[in-house]
Amino acid sequence: MVLEHTHLAKEQPANASTPQLAKVADARAAALAVSMHGIERRVTAIEEYARHVAEVEGRYAEWCRAQQLTHGTQDVLALLARTAADDLAVAELEGLTAEAALVAQALCASVESARKAGDRALPLPAQAAGRGQP
Repeated sequence: MVLEHTHLAKEQPANASTPQLAKVADARAAALAVSMHGIERRVTAIEEYARHVAEVEGRYAEWCRAQQLTHGTQDVLALLARTAADDLAVAELEGLTAEAALVAQALCASVESARKAGDRALPLPAQAAGRGQP
């Protein structure tokens, strides 16, 4: 349409030599103006349509992504359940760690007590000389 309009507009006479030719040229110019207005309206409608299509495509892509994310929901819930179990296991391990620290502390105290008892029962020669024992 635009090409046809352009071709017809080029054929439009610049000057009409008679009043009758001027009337015909004016009518032709008016028809070309109506045609151009129709072309502009069509282009505007196509641009508006393209904007809506782009918006719909964006929303469709978002919907597809949401579907992909919901597809893995069971896996996420299973991971969450295992995480809750991890929290319980960590609490249990922290309790066991505290108990192990107490046992280690008691064992160190027992070893130190046994070492001191051994020192008193079996003094080294240098310690015995300091106490006045042969």
